[in-house]
Parts: sequence; structure tokens; C-alpha cells
Amino acid sequence: MIPRHRLPLALFLLALCPVLAQQTRITTTAPLSGYTLTFFGDSGYPRALVEGATADLNDRDRIALTGVKLTLYTDDADQQIESILTAPDAVLEPETELVSGEGMVRLQREDLTVTGEAWTYDHAAKRIQIHRRAHIVFRAPLPDLLK
Repeated sequence: MIPRHRLPLALFLLALCPVLAQQTRITTTAPLSGYTLTFFGDSGYPRALVEGATADLNDRDRIALTGVKLTLYTDDADQQIESILTAPDAVLEPETELVSGEGMVRLQREDLTVTGEAWTYDHAAKRIQIHRRAHIVFRAPLPDLLK
């Protein structure tokens, strides 16, 4: 029981808790297991889900991930999967919505598969750049491609 003369102080501290909680930063010396981060679109639906087997959160602007899976959704109520990007290692920059890596990457869509090394995925532009050993397999007709 809080004494009457301490009640205003107790209420003040209780009211301050949400403010303090918003300023708390999670830090760890070891990588986290089972990391996920969801990006939402303007419509309120998830548009991307980043998953990592492990995540190093020492630098919140550049999160080092292993066992990366990036799932991209349509920005509507159907929530259809547009693409899935997988990589053994990557760096996520949450503010700029960039994911990049020096190693292998695989981007799988219904109509194509892209693989390569030394890559960057820019979610705002919906563009992947592959700088080495790029390989694309199309599974859709490409009429008049060689004309």
C-alpha cells in the first residue's frame, strides 16, 4: 500500500512509464534467433516480411542477418505472395528499406527465377540489382524476343 503523501509521486511515475518504455533500446551482445520484421503498406496490409535465422542488432541502421527470407506481398486484402528472396547472409537497412549481400541470392516469382551474387534489393523501387554471376530463368512466354 502506498502512503497518502507518496500517492502523487507514484501516479506521476506510473504515468511516465509509457514514455520511458518508448525510449528503451534493446541491445544484446549475442545475435538474436528467429528475427522477423514486417513492413506495412499505406493500405495497412503487410507488404514485406523479413525473416532471419539470426540477427545482429548492434547497429539498428544496419542489421546483419543470416538465413534470410524476404517475402513480398501484394498490397491488398488478398495478400498474395509476389516474390520470395532468400540468401545465406544479408544486411537490412530498415529506414531505407534496402537489403543487400555479397554472397548468393535467389529471387523466386511465379514467372521467373533470378540468382546471383553481390546484390541489393531496393523495396521502394521494387528492384533487385545483381552485380556478379546473374542468371535468370523465365517461365513465361516471351514473344518476339529475338526480333
